[in-house]
Amino acid sequence: MSCEYHFIGGLQSNKLRKIIEKFDVIQTLDKYEHASKIQLICEAQDRIMSCYIEINIQNNPNRRGILENSVISFAKQVIQYKNIKVLGIMTLAPFFDDIEKARPYFKKMVKINQDLKDCLGNKYGGFLSMGMSRDFEIAIEEGADLIRIGQAFFGQRTNQN
Repeated sequence: MSCEYHFIGGLQSNKLRKIIEKFDVIQTLDKYEHASKIQLICEAQDRIMSCYIEINIQNNPNRRGILENSVISFAKQVIQYKNIKVLGIMTLAPFFDDIEKARPYFKKMVKINQDLKDCLGNKYGGFLSMGMSRDFEIAIEEGADLIRIGQAFFGQRTNQN
């Protein structure tokens, strides 16, 4: 049985080489300069890096991710890199006490995913990574292929100060 390691977190240019060495997939690609650097590192290593494009589904300027209106142009540029394979898109829905309020954000991701499939064809993997411990059931109902449920296994994080 094999295991595939996914990096989920903010990318930093100075840490990309180490991330590429230790992980099989990057789920948070959201900057041209990171894609360019991933391409250079992977080209030198004769390696293909699988990535998900992180979508800022809330269009909140204080959050990471590509804004909805820039997704297609960003993806078109990234798929030109021969050492990056775009598997799909990823998002974090906003936190709501009523998890049903997350559903429209997941529906929006499905629409963006279909737009990318229509535009990019077989150069795009078409997978959806969305949903966390609090809302994964709704994400699955809306079409999630990957979910992140660490809190359901390990409990809430505690401050280690």
